[in-house]
Amino acid sequence: MRRTGKRMKQNLKEKLRNGEPVFGTFAFMASPDIVEIMGYAGFDFVIIDLEHSPKNWSDIANMIRAAELRDMAALVRVRENADKSILEVLELGAAGIVIPFVQSEDDVRKAVKAINYAPKGERGTCTLTRAAHYGGLRSEFLAHCIRQNEELVIVGQIEDRAGVDQIDAIVGCNPGLDALIVGRADLASSLGTPGQVEAPGVLEATGRIV
Repeated sequence: MRRTGKRMKQNLKEKLRNGEPVFGTFAFMASPDIVEIMGYAGFDFVIIDLEHSPKNWSDIANMIRAAELRDMAALVRVRENADKSILEVLELGAAGIVIPFVQSEDDVRKAVKAINYAPKGERGTCTLTRAAHYGGLRSEFLAHCIRQNEELVIVGQIEDRAGVDQIDAIVGCNPGLDALIVGRADLASSLGTPGQVEAPGVLEATGRIV
């Protein structure tokens, strides 16, 4: 029997909590077919990008559906750490969010509030979204909110000097992030060596983050 999307999302978070390796990649093109191929290849997750490659909401919804068909967690990298940007992709059924340019503990707390329902956060409430089965979960909406709070994955990107300087506070925030990504292209620019992701300063900063 194929696992449900709900269980698939939980398994990704469990693997992260247990320190198990997980494998995934970005999807920049607005193509559900590419996402489905990634699922056939055996990836644990895909990150659907909105920061550098805008997509319409139908594109995102269909890419998430393609990931769910292959039991692969669909994370979405939002354009910015803003509550409405985060809410929009969560209501489409994303398994988690990737936050660009995390620079401080305050950035983490802001994302946690936007991603989680009360009392853990301040996520907006609607019972008619795709994530809520278009109203099908209305009678058990509280249980749905609890599942979302337990299962959604939050990934932060460290990609400038400020994030590196505040890395201890960022990873120490609780509740906080489930994982980090080092954005070495922007990090290189922040350190004065644009495009040189193998520059000594970039490698040193990456090592500190790790």
